Amino acid sequence: MTQICDAMVSVRLCLILALVVLGGCVFVLTDDHTGAPPSTAVAAGLNDIESVSATEVSGIRFGNTSSHTTTTLRISLAGDSLRRFSRVREPNATAGDVTLVTGHGTMAYDASRNRVTRAPHNDAAVSVVDQAGFYERVVAAAHDGSTVTVPSQGVSPLPAIPAADADATDNTTDVPGYAVSYLGARTVAGRNAHGFRLTPATDAAADMTQTLWLDARYYYPLRTVTTVTSNATTYHLRSHLENVTFNADLSADSFSWTPPAGATIETVDTTTRRFDALAALRDASRLSVPDPELPAAYSFDSGRTSGADHRQVTAEYSAPGAHRATMTKFTAPPGGPALDAGAQVTVAGQPASYLVTGHTRRVSWACGGVQYRLSSGALNRSQLLASAAAVACR
Repeated sequence: MTQICDAMVSVRLCLILALVVLGGCVFVLTDDHTGAPPSTAVAAGLNDIESVSATEVSGIRFGNTSSHTTTTLRISLAGDSLRRFSRVREPNATAGDVTLVTGHGTMAYDASRNRVTRAPHNDAAVSVVDQAGFYERVVAAAHDGSTVTVPSQGVSPLPAIPAADADATDNTTDVPGYAVSYLGARTVAGRNAHGFRLTPATDAAADMTQTLWLDARYYYPLRTVTTVTSNATTYHLRSHLENVTFNADLSADSFSWTPPAGATIETVDTTTRRFDALAALRDASRLSVPDPELPAAYSFDSGRTSGADHRQVTAEYSAPGAHRATMTKFTAPPGGPALDAGAQVTVAGQPASYLVTGHTRRVSWACGGVQYRLSSGALNRSQLLASAAAVACR
């Protein structure tokens, strides 16, 4: 994921990859080849994983552009902390790049620049084991033909990933997103695996299809094939494991790495300040705080700024019945458009997207170098678009 984003130097592509990987749709498999397995099988299989050792081969193709990466991968779930080590072997342009994830944070090394970027973890880390309930629901969907939704904070084939600010959700209402079909059993990476396919069930779901082959014992993804269409461009992503071993005895040295001498070290500031009053939030934020003009039942609940320079501001609103809405505004790199997966819409004359994910409906748009995102699990499409229009580019 990191290596592809660095190689392509494309904000839109990185956002798409984030959607697929962080918000990716992971399926579960069947032990009898004809129907869903017992619901306890998913959590039991994931809980039995203590470590994973493999070679990961990934690639992306769009238009006449393609990229392929081979990475040494080691993951440990033993003990109280999660650890992940990866080192790029090919191509030469990124060979030697290292990513190390521990309980303390993430360290990414760019070998070509001899630069290390450190990022501390926050309380929004997502564990694949914690998402077992979602996998169990997908088992039922594959069996009875119902649809499933992508969790708002994402489900990843990695044991733990740093997650972005969560969208507002309402756990009482599911928003149809994707249909799941069972593809049968086959051998992948020398192991028994079962295949599932995810296809959009609504035009508001990201225009994505994904085929996933999961290990029949541990419910861990061995191969994924994903097609995403965004802004009239179709991206084809492939990833598979080779020489995979579960529960090998990995030493502590397997997850130790020291930057080379002379490496530049940069620490990403993820400081978050929280506010209970809208006036205090406005005083602290370097960005103006948008007013989405939500329905009268909604009132300001809390807010936060993120980063050393407070380049992101988020306001949370609530209404009776545990309904919520989240308005986020943040600065983006030059040329970085809002994520344009989902249904294409317009906000204040600007291209925008309406996306269904998990229990959330979300509108995203950009004005110059500033991006906006309004999400809610209770407001419908027309209400969200009306509230987004009230914000416009302010």
